[in-house]
Amino acid sequence: MKRKQKSNQKNKDLPLDSTKITGCQLILETADGFSAELPHHLNTKLLAYLSHILDSGNETVDTIDKVISTQEAADYLSVSRQHVVDLMDDGKIPAFKVGSHRRLYYQNVVLFAKNRDSARRDSLDRLFDSVAEAGLYDASYKS
Repeated sequence: MKRKQKSNQKNKDLPLDSTKITGCQLILETADGFSAELPHHLNTKLLAYLSHILDSGNETVDTIDKVISTQEAADYLSVSRQHVVDLMDDGKIPAFKVGSHRRLYYQNVVLFAKNRDSARRDSLDRLFDSVAEAGLYDASYKS
């Protein structure tokens, strides 16, 4: 018995990993017939944005380079600010300093949360499987 896994399969067949695309030239075309080739540095940035949008399902790019404080990260993760600081010190969430203040990229916090949640789901699946294999899933726990 397995719990159902949520999967985002709709964009898996689109090859927009901007780190793997080389020699690509994007051309901007408007409805009135105007056409212009984008410079290489814009190609790379635009492909990174498109890849982010497809991977996250988020249709805005304002969060890609967003910088947040440790308290904002703690609020997002539903943990204490000190726990976020400990995660940063342990290298589990990349961070940097602005003066004496620690800052994080929002996308790194989101990635950490996704990985944490995935690990939790995997642990629960293993626990569920071991309970089911032992025949205790439907067992009565009354003494």
